[in-house]
Amino acid sequence: MNTSKTKILALITMLVGSNLWWAYRTLDNGVTLTYIEDSLEHTARGFNQAIAIIPLVAQQASQQEIVNAAKTASELDIEPFEKEGYLWVGELGLKFDAAGKFVAVVTQ
Repeated sequence: MNTSKTKILALITMLVGSNLWWAYRTLDNGVTLTYIEDSLEHTARGFNQAIAIIPLVAQQASQQEIVNAAKTASELDIEPFEKEGYLWVGELGLKFDAAGKFVAVVTQ
């Protein structure tokens, strides 16, 4: 009798442990997928901005035209801001020289 109770208790413990492990894995996968989706959205937005400004950069358009194209393509209602020498518009950091000529682009 005593050994069957021990075996049943061991099986119940393993079942509960297994269910806890599966619950943890499910929650962890949900969090991971959320971060992946967020990263994909940022990457797609940056890609769309880059595609929008490439023709303007090739035509040596003005700083304002490039910034407006990047802002429109970002699909966000945010204002550009300067940080560490770059004008950040959505996902792209645009660098212009003193004359307003496009110099470089970086991403976050």
